[in-house]
Amino acid sequence: MHKPIANGEAAPIVVLVVQEQEPVRRAVVAHLQRAGFAVVEADDADGALAVLHGSLVDAVCCALRVPGSMDGLALVRWIHRNQPEVMTVLTAGSDNIVPILGRRGIFLAEPYRLRALEQALRRALRGSRSGPSQERAPHVA
Repeated sequence: MHKPIANGEAAPIVVLVVQEQEPVRRAVVAHLQRAGFAVVEADDADGALAVLHGSLVDAVCCALRVPGSMDGLALVRWIHRNQPEVMTVLTAGSDNIVPILGRRGIFLAEPYRLRALEQALRRALRGSRSGPSQERAPHVA
């Protein structure tokens, strides 16, 4: 799902990472950049909304627990209502969130491996979701 640009090359896919914990956010951002994504980051829901209002984003990876005017689930729901073309991956420590997430987002259980997050994003961007997905892995590395 690379976007075409004027010279025929594909523009990188832009991913917004919303994560309060700076070490986790840094690790996720670095991994996704190495994987070829263009990455924008926010440490709270309000920062994420500012990015979403001002930038073109292809996908959002958001933790359930983020500070700000809404939590990660509310942010994902806002995205689904207001920017339905933006794919979402929600991360949380409990898979109890899967039924609440609905059929529009991919769920990734924490702790997760960075490669699992990358794969979830790629799957979301391919649009091959039939419902919320769940991925489990031992830890963020």
